[in-house]
Amino acid sequence: MSNFRKLNYTLNLKLLLLLGCFTYILMSNSYRACHALALVNPSITVTANGVEVDASSDPATCGTGCNNSAYWLDIEVRCVNENFNGAPFNPGFYGPLNTYPFFQSTQMQKPNCVLQAYPTTTIPFSSLCPGVDYQIRFRENHNSEIGAWTTAFVFTAPGNSTPITGFINAVSDTVCEGECTVLSAGVSGGCGLSASFAWSTGSSNAQINVCPTQDSTFTVDITEVCSQLTTTESITIYVEPSPDAGTASADDNDVCIGETVLLTLVNNEDDNIQWQSAPNSSGPWTDIQGANSDTITSPPIALNNTCFRAEVGDCGTPSYSNEVCIIGQDIPVIEATDTSICEGEVVDIQTTVSETGGDYLWEVDNSTNSSLTGLSPNNTSDYIVHYMVDGCEAEDTATIIVNRQPEAQIIVDSVCYSTSTSFEDNSLLDESDGDVINSWFWSFGDGNTSTVENPNHTYSSENVYDVQLIIETNNGCSDTTNTQTAVYPLPNPTFSVPNVCLNLESIFTDNSSVSNAATQNNITDWQWDFGDGNTSSDINPVHTYSSDGTYNVELELTTNHGCTQDTIIETVIHPRPNVNFTADTSVSCSPLCMTLSSLSTINNPSTIATNTWYLNGQEVQSSNNETYSDCITNTTSQTVLYDVELVVESNEGCDNNLAIDDYLTVYHNPVADFDYSPNYLDVILPEAEFTNTSQYEDSIFWTFGNFQTSSEDFIELEFPAVAGEYVVGLLVMTDEGCRDSIYEIIELSNEILLHVPNSFTPDGDEFNEVFVPIFPDEFTPLDYELVIFNRWGEIVFESKNHLIGWDGTYGVASSRKADAGTYVWKLKFKENRTDKRHERVGHVTLVR
Repeated sequence: MSNFRKLNYTLNLKLLLLLGCFTYILMSNSYRACHALALVNPSITVTANGVEVDASSDPATCGTGCNNSAYWLDIEVRCVNENFNGAPFNPGFYGPLNTYPFFQSTQMQKPNCVLQAYPTTTIPFSSLCPGVDYQIRFRENHNSEIGAWTTAFVFTAPGNSTPITGFINAVSDTVCEGECTVLSAGVSGGCGLSASFAWSTGSSNAQINVCPTQDSTFTVDITEVCSQLTTTESITIYVEPSPDAGTASADDNDVCIGETVLLTLVNNEDDNIQWQSAPNSSGPWTDIQGANSDTITSPPIALNNTCFRAEVGDCGTPSYSNEVCIIGQDIPVIEATDTSICEGEVVDIQTTVSETGGDYLWEVDNSTNSSLTGLSPNNTSDYIVHYMVDGCEAEDTATIIVNRQPEAQIIVDSVCYSTSTSFEDNSLLDESDGDVINSWFWSFGDGNTSTVENPNHTYSSENVYDVQLIIETNNGCSDTTNTQTAVYPLPNPTFSVPNVCLNLESIFTDNSSVSNAATQNNITDWQWDFGDGNTSSDINPVHTYSSDGTYNVELELTTNHGCTQDTIIETVIHPRPNVNFTADTSVSCSPLCMTLSSLSTINNPSTIATNTWYLNGQEVQSSNNETYSDCITNTTSQTVLYDVELVVESNEGCDNNLAIDDYLTVYHNPVADFDYSPNYLDVILPEAEFTNTSQYEDSIFWTFGNFQTSSEDFIELEFPAVAGEYVVGLLVMTDEGCRDSIYEIIELSNEILLHVPNSFTPDGDEFNEVFVPIFPDEFTPLDYELVIFNRWGEIVFESKNHLIGWDGTYGVASSRKADAGTYVWKLKFKENRTDKRHERVGHVTLVR
C-alpha cells in the first residue's frame, strides 16, 4: 500500500471514529434516557363491554440499565361534569389501580429502543354509570418519572341511568318556640355518585340548621352530578307555643318568722311546675329544690317577707304565675344561761329577753319567774323556759352541767440512785359525761415539781422523799394526795488483780462496799466478766486466760434492793514467746556446719530478751542473739543425731521453749585408699592389679585416666601401649552420699621409641631425601605396612619393609614425581615380643 493510501485510510478511520463517538454521545444524552415521555398514538375504542385504551411508548424511553425497568399507563376516567384530579398517580407508584376513577395498565419492559405498544387496557362498563357521558385521559409512568397526560377522549356508557330518590331527615320535626333543629338531605339510586343540593333557604350544603318561629316547610332540589338526574324533597317543622302558668295563692299571708305556708297553683296549662322564691317581688328568683307539684309547703319565712311564684312549662320560653308575698312577724328572743358545777355545788339560772313585757313559763315546775334559784342536780340537767310576746313564742334551754369530782391516787416504786423514778397518776374519775383530768401538779419532795401526767424524775441523792399530787379536771374539779418514795444507794464496786504471764492464774480480790445512810443495804450478787467471754459469780474468783492481751474486767454488783453498779479495770496477760527455729543446714556429712536461727515471735508490746540453745540437753549458748553457729564433726562409723531445744524469755520474764528430737543429723565419712602392683609399667608390659583398701564405704568408683572405669574392689587393668602418666582415681561413698577420694599417677614407660618425620625434601641434595618411620635399633616390627595417600585418597606409595621409605615419586622405582604438598600416611606393625599390633595415622609434607 502506498503512503498516500495509508494516509487516506487513516484519516477516513479517524473520521468514522469521531462520527461514531458523536452519534453515541447524542444517543446517550438525548434519546436513550431511563424516563417517561409523552405517549405515541394514544386512542380509545368503545366495545360492547367497555372502553379499550391503547398507546405506544416512545423509542427514546430506554437506555443502559433500563432493560429490566417497568413501564405502565396511568388512566383517569371522570364524568364530563367532573374535573380531573390525578392525585393518586404519584411518579413511580403502581398499585395496580382498577377502581373508578383510577386505573393502571399491565406493566411492560422495553428490551429494545424501539416504538413499543402497551398492552390494551379495558375499562369495563360495569364500573361506570349507564347513559352517562365520560371523559378519559392517560399518560406514561416509569422509574419515578411521568409523561404528559393525553388530551381527554369522550365516550358515553351504554344503557339508561336508574332514577334517583331523595329524602330529608330532621333531628326533631317539632320544636319549642325559640328552639332550632338540623335538617339532613340525601339521595339513593342513580349512579350512586356525588350530588349537589339547593335549599329553599339558599344553602347548598347537605345539612342545614333551621330555627322557625312558627310552623314552616323547607324544600331542597337534589341533582346527581354525573347523571344530572334531579329530585325535589320537602319537610314541615312544627313550633309549639308557651303554656299559661295559672294562678298561685297562700293559705296565710302574715306569719311569724321561721313558720311555713301552704302554696297552691290552679288553672295551669302544663304540669311541668317549678316553684321559685325571692326576698321581694323584684327578685332575684331561685328554684326551690323538690318543689314541682301544684301544692307545696314553703320554706321557713325569713325576716320581713318572702315572695313565691310558679314557673310552668319545659318547651321554649317558660311562663310564670302571679307572685305571692308573705309578711314575716319578728319572734322574741330569750336566753337562759348555761352553768357548769362540780358535784355538790349550788347554782341559779338567769334569763335575758329581746322584748320585755312577755310571759315566762318554766317546764320543770311551771313557775313564771324570770329565773330559777337554788339548783344542785346530781347529774347534768336541762331546764326549758317559754316566753311569748304578741302571739309569737320563743323558748330556750338552760343546761346545768354537773362535772364529776376526781379522786387523786399515786402509784410509785422506790428506785436505785441514778435511776429515774416513774410517777403514775392512778386517780379515779367518772368519765361517762366527758370529764377528764387535764391538769397535774407534782411536788417531788426535793424542791422539784412537774405538770406532766406521768412524770419521770431523777433524784440527786439517796433518801426517802415526801411526794404530793394535785389533779384538776377539764371542768375545774380538783383533788390532792400525798405519799413517800425511797431512793436506794448504788454499790461501790472495786477490786484488785495482778498482771501475770499467759497460762498462769489471775486472782481477783473484791474490795466493794454499799451505803446504809438512809436505808438498810447490803451486796447480794457479784457478776464478773473477764473480758474473754468467761464469767463468774464468785466473790473472789480465780481465772486463767487462754490468750495474752489487755482485758477489760467488769465487776457488776447487785444489792438487796436490786441496785446495780459496775466497774471496769484492766488486767494485762503478758504473752509468752511463740518459739520456733530453723537451721540453714540440718543434715550433712561430717562436719555439719550449721546456723540455728530463732524464728520466735511475741505479741506487742512485749519483746524477746534471751535465747538459750541446748544440744542433746547441754546448754551451748544463752544471750540476746537470735542465732547460734557451730561445726559438728563425726569421726565414728555411724550416723550421729542431735536434739535441739530453744528456750525464749520475754522482757516480762515470761518464757517458752521448743525441743525437737533428732533435729540435726551428722553422717560419718568414708576413708579412701588402694594398692596396685607392679610398681613399674611400660608399653611392653602395661598390665597392673588394683585393690581397694578403703574404710566405712558403701560403694566405690574407679577412674583410670579417661579410658576405663570400674566399681569392683579388685581389678586387673591393661594400660594403653602409649607411654605417659595416667591418673588413677578411687571415689568412695556412703549410702548417705558422704564421700572421699584418692588419686595416684601411674607412669607407663615407652619401650618403643618410634620417630615419624613430618616433612621431607626429595631434591637430590642427599639430605632428608626419603620419608620413612624410624624404629630403635633393637626393635624390628613385624607385619610392617606403610601406605601414603594424596588429598584425593589415592595411594601414591606402599611399603612392606620398614627400611624402605617414600622418595616422593609415584610407586617404587618410578621417575614420576609427586606434587609438593601434604600427604596422609598410615602405619601398621606388630611387636615382636607380645604380638601387640599398632596402627598409627599422620601427615607428612613434601617440600620441593
